[in-house]
Amino acid sequence: MNKQMHRKTNYIQKTGNILLLIMVSALAILFPFSWIGESIGLPFNNMLTGEGIRYFLSILPLSCSTHMMSLTISLIICISTWKESGFGKQILYNINHQTGVKPTFRQRQAFNIALTFLCIYFFTMVCMSIGNNAVLLNIEGELLPSEQMMGIILSTLITLTFVSLLYGIMSHQLRGWNNIISSLYTGFGTYGVWILVVMTATLLYDAILFALIP
Repeated sequence: MNKQMHRKTNYIQKTGNILLLIMVSALAILFPFSWIGESIGLPFNNMLTGEGIRYFLSILPLSCSTHMMSLTISLIICISTWKESGFGKQILYNINHQTGVKPTFRQRQAFNIALTFLCIYFFTMVCMSIGNNAVLLNIEGELLPSEQMMGIILSTLITLTFVSLLYGIMSHQLRGWNNIISSLYTGFGTYGVWILVVMTATLLYDAILFALIP
């Protein structure tokens, strides 16, 4: 089981590394490519001009504050606490007794309490989505698409993080403030490359819109 998880983790890391290399290379090529394209009369905006450089510098900080960046960071934190607290292993065990780790009495009690909190959250979200005057519906009375959908996803990830921490504390998987706090960020060492992938993808997308689309 651990070897299988290790292989999956390595695959995720390698995929992120490859994507990051491709997008950084594309971003580096875009600058001279836009200059060459403009020189031969194509309707490109030269990224090497003062205007192009100012535009790139203006989108640089914005690439760190997108919805996708918030989602990526929240997902990494959620996965980190999910693994460090052992909550994920207990879910696997309850789905298939051949998978995961057989829980102790304390772990079973902690799992039941954590699962209760999780069910209450999802029940609340469902209740706020039902009816013509439901809180989560948009002005057209529909759940999708809506401006708050990203907030719903983020709140779900935050709830999963909280439930994982709750399980870890109650089952004594996480002991002391040092373990509790460190469980929130240990995943950045493993999956942090995806933060760079999202940031570079945002920069590349905005740069292409400026340089290649008149």
